[in-house]
Order: sequence, then C-alpha cells, then structure tokens
Amino acid sequence: MKDEAHNMQTPKATIRRFKGYGLFGGATLGVLVGILVSGPHSPEWSVVLSLAVVGGFGCGGALIGYLILPQLSGALAGGGSSNPEQEDDRVQARTGSAGPEIGSSAD
Repeated sequence: MKDEAHNMQTPKATIRRFKGYGLFGGATLGVLVGILVSGPHSPEWSVVLSLAVVGGFGCGGALIGYLILPQLSGALAGGGSSNPEQEDDRVQARTGSAGPEIGSSAD
C-alpha cells in the first residue's frame, strides 16, 4: 500500500522531492570539491578563507543541484515539455503524423 501511494505522487511532489535530492547531493559534492581545492592551499590561506572557499563551493553545488536535477530527471524519464508547441512537435515525431486539423472535416 505504501508503494502504491509513493508511485501515485503528483508531478509537483515529485519535482519537490528531486529538488531536495539535488540540493543535498549538490551541496555534498560542492563541499568535497571545495575541500579538494582548499586543501593544498591550507598552509598559505587563513582558516577563514579556506572555510569560505569550501562554503562557496557547497552553496554553488547546492544551487546547481537544486536547479538541474529535477529537469535532468524529467528529461531522462521522457517527461513532457512546458511549451505546448514543443510537445506537439515531439508527438508528431513519434507518430509520424500531425493528426487531424481543428476545423477540418474528415471524409
């Protein structure tokens, strides 16, 4: 029953969940990159500067993950486009036809 409820999430809830994943994952990756960047410079940099570099990379990674991961996961899942014209083009490319025209009569 819990699995069924999990699979029946609304698109907004799914996007919110992936934004959380991106925020946490991006921040973690950013902090790791910040440590790698500031590590060799620690003898010559002050502690405050080293922490600022690590924090800056962490915030940058969190921002990138928050913005990119939901869109990436939607693209990989074959999600729809927010632009109706692009969605129509995608349907035409898959089906090979444009479908019936509005206002035209079928004989």
